[in-house]
Amino acid sequence: MATYLWGLIQGQRTVKAVYSFIKTYYLPFFPKLPGYAEYNRHLNLLLPAFRLLLEQLLRKAEDLPFLEKDISIVDSFPIVVAQGKRSSRAKVAGECCAKGYCASKDMHYYGLKLHSLNFRRENAIPVPETFQITAANVHDLPAMKEVFRALDNRLIFADKAYLDSELKEELTQKNVWILTPYKKVKGEAEAVSQFLRAGRDLWSSAVSSVRQGIESFFNWLGEHFDLQHASKVRSSAGLYVFVLARLSAAIWIFFYS
Repeated sequence: MATYLWGLIQGQRTVKAVYSFIKTYYLPFFPKLPGYAEYNRHLNLLLPAFRLLLEQLLRKAEDLPFLEKDISIVDSFPIVVAQGKRSSRAKVAGECCAKGYCASKDMHYYGLKLHSLNFRRENAIPVPETFQITAANVHDLPAMKEVFRALDNRLIFADKAYLDSELKEELTQKNVWILTPYKKVKGEAEAVSQFLRAGRDLWSSAVSSVRQGIESFFNWLGEHFDLQHASKVRSSAGLYVFVLARLSAAIWIFFYS
């Protein structure tokens, strides 16, 4: 686990690259480093440990300074095992993956979806509070409903996918408010829409400006850990290790950045 996480933090993007990096530069610290195939197998066997490590790091992240703990941002991110024509034929990790669509990237793909609820930090990348990992075809709102229900006294900035009148009423009782860009009311008179347009546009811009923080977080994950591209994994365990190790390494960086 130490070698894999350190390799990811140092910019290595695949298990093979991490293994070569450790073998070349850190072998005196790990004299019993096994062969590559065995190393890869050991990582997959350590999946429960990676899961536990991420849980512990998320708890520790709550103590980072400058968090706005009453304001959160939520969104989802595609983890692509196959895309394009290959997305219809892919079968890797079939027990946890599915074909889905990412609207923000206008992309059909086969794989997983990462749902992230982050504490806001003004003028900085928001810090993760909790993650949910689902198949790519799971809608954002069902994936996060139980997470929202466990909260109190919170403003949550989200996109239109999280609009739900029944859930909104339920959460209001706990002083939890989901704020989304404005969505046009079906059947509303055009004259009313024109009259209210300026205020609605201003509201949508304000919500979107706060939500930009989590888009920056996802871009950072993509640039530093290549989280979106999981086409080289060959098993469910390998896929989950791919995701959990990268998320753990990302949170570790938050402690020292």
